[in-house]
Amino acid sequence: MAKISGFVFALLRIISAQANFTNYAFLWLIPVAAVRALGWSSQNDPILLMAVPVLWTAVVVGMGLIIRFIQNAWGWIVIPAIAGALALPLAAATAYWAFFAQHTVLGFLLFILCLGPMGVSITISFMESRR
Repeated sequence: MAKISGFVFALLRIISAQANFTNYAFLWLIPVAAVRALGWSSQNDPILLMAVPVLWTAVVVGMGLIIRFIQNAWGWIVIPAIAGALALPLAAATAYWAFFAQHTVLGFLLFILCLGPMGVSITISFMESRR
């Protein structure tokens, strides 16, 4: 099933045919997000409808950047990158918890922290496409 849907997505150019972590994660995130959006739409909760999909996207794109960085890094630089790979999903889950528990300042700080690697990845992709 995954091969068929991956082929269809590549054929329709929804995702590129290049095999990497980000494309693979988005391939599985799209159906889950669609089902969750249908279930969450009745609750009228903006955190569930807006913040959670952005956090999921930030984790997927950020982890893709960190994995590429780990593959190209050397020496002791790999250790902070692995720590970042472990901390990013935890920060996203904690940001959701903070919003849910009405700790808005902590939620926004962790939300911005989670968006950082995604912003770096988007900037790198934009710069590479301009070359």
